[in-house]
Amino acid sequence: MRAFNFVTFLIATLAAPCVTAQIKTFPYEAKVVVDEVFVRSGAGDSYYPTQKLPRETVVTVHRHDPGGWYMIDPPQGSFSWIPERFVKRMSDTEGEVAEESVIAFVGSDFGDEASVFQRRLKTGEKITILGQRQIIMSSGEQSMLQIAPPTRERRWIPGSA
Repeated sequence: MRAFNFVTFLIATLAAPCVTAQIKTFPYEAKVVVDEVFVRSGAGDSYYPTQKLPRETVVTVHRHDPGGWYMIDPPQGSFSWIPERFVKRMSDTEGEVAEESVIAFVGSDFGDEASVFQRRLKTGEKITILGQRQIIMSSGEQSMLQIAPPTRERRWIPGSA
């Protein structure tokens, strides 16, 4: 009986940290533990990288996705793109979406990528303008506004990072 109690105690002691480590309440903050990690526009290596984060960067995790990817808030320095023709400018840095269901595309520090979108913006939604650039899209060259990522836009990093 004594051996049974010891084995039960040992199993409970060793298993407890594993169980509590996997139970998370979302969102939660986590720290990058590798030297550097690419943040991506979607959950997988096939999505384009948007930034590179160094060790010790704190991110806000909203979900764990299949394949070990963690959905996070866009880190500091992230941006998105929106076609200028759909924005009513209020000032050099402020604008308002002028039409319904305008797509905001995920921006990248590594080029003028603008092929992934996660959010449709609504008429009247406020945006923060960071810059402007001509970008070649599938429909041809367009004047795009670089904006702060809209609310509820996300990025992904490998959970192992």
